[in-house]
Order: sequence, then structure tokens, then C-alpha cells
Amino acid sequence: MILYTLLPVLLQASNISQEIGPGLLDKLGEWSAVIVIIAYLVYQLIRDGQRNKRESLKNSASLKFQNAIYQQLENSEVTNKELLNYLKIVSMQYTDEISESQMRILVERILEASKYAIKSYITKIMKENHIEGNETEIRSKIKQYILNRYETDVLSFREYRFRGDSIDKVVGENWADDVIKIVTSVVINVKSERTLHTSLTNKFDAYKNQMLACLLDRKPSE
Repeated sequence: MILYTLLPVLLQASNISQEIGPGLLDKLGEWSAVIVIIAYLVYQLIRDGQRNKRESLKNSASLKFQNAIYQQLENSEVTNKELLNYLKIVSMQYTDEISESQMRILVERILEASKYAIKSYITKIMKENHIEGNETEIRSKIKQYILNRYETDVLSFREYRFRGDSIDKVVGENWADDVIKIVTSVVINVKSERTLHTSLTNKFDAYKNQMLACLLDRKPSE
């Protein structure tokens, strides 16, 4: 009797009622309920198996995509370093200073490399760390990484001179603090990676324009 009580629910959930008529159920007696339950359970197992397979494929594709992005960012940074080395060698061989075109490339590449390095690091934090409850530790990680990156950029700019003075002289003193505030806000408030990318792009574009304006405002060396 319990089986007959559960039978309508199982039939409705699995849509088996469309395939089995009441006449056939009467002929089979109580065995009909057992058959329907077994059919329902098999149906559920198949559906769950298909769902798990789709989720597995989705997760695998997502992981491959993330690894590809990280690899691209690393390759981009290596390329920028090689370009900077080339510019340094050229400037040392032919002149005490770099030209305006070299200066523009230098500023753009160093800032671009810095932006993508920060974005890559912060993206990993957003994906691999539980933000809630770990805000203090995450703030510390973000601050330390960006300060280190800022010092690296300053030292890179210091290697080059344009119109009589080293390029690092026009690097803004508050840049690191500004980036720390922006990035920390994105991470702690659990905003999207798109927001992170847009915020960093706008900030570093402003840095580039500011640097170029200051450098081009220098009077040419005699």
C-alpha cells in the first residue's frame, strides 16, 4: 500500500505516467509499483551522470582557459623585459640618452608590464582566496606586492635618461598608494575581474599620459 501511495509522485516526477497506462498497472499488480520505482531510480542515475559529466567538462575548460591567460601574461612580461634590455643596449652604444621615440616605447612598455603583472597577481588572489574573514591578510598581500612592483618600475626608469635627466624623476610619488586603494576596493568588495581590468587600465593610462607630458616638457639637452 505504501508503494501505491508513492507511485503517483514518482510517475509525475519522471514522466513515466505518459508511457505506462492504468490498465497495464492493474494487470501487474503491486509489481507495477516496484518496476516504476526502479525505472525512476535508473532515470535519475542517468540524468545525474550526464549532469556531472557536463560540469566536469565545464570545469576542465575553465581551468584550461585560466592557465592560458596566465601563460599569456607571463609571456607578455618576458617580452617586455627583453625589449627594455634591447633599448638599454641601443642607448648605451650610440648615445648617452634615449630618443623621444625610445622614451615613449619605454614608458608604455614598463607601465603595461606593471599593469598586467598586478592584474595577474590580484586575479589569482580573487580566485584562490576566501575574502570574507581574511581581509587583513589580503590587504597586506596586495600592499606588499604593489609596493614591490612600484620600486621595480622606479629602478627600471632610473636606468634611462631623457633630455638631461633620468626618467624616474617624473614617476608620481602617490602612484603606489592610489593603485593599492583601487585594487583593495575591488577585491574586498568582491567586484568582477572586468572591474579590476577597467580600473587598472584607466589608472595606468593616466600615469602614462602624465609621464609623457612631464618628460616632453623638459627642455632638450644642449
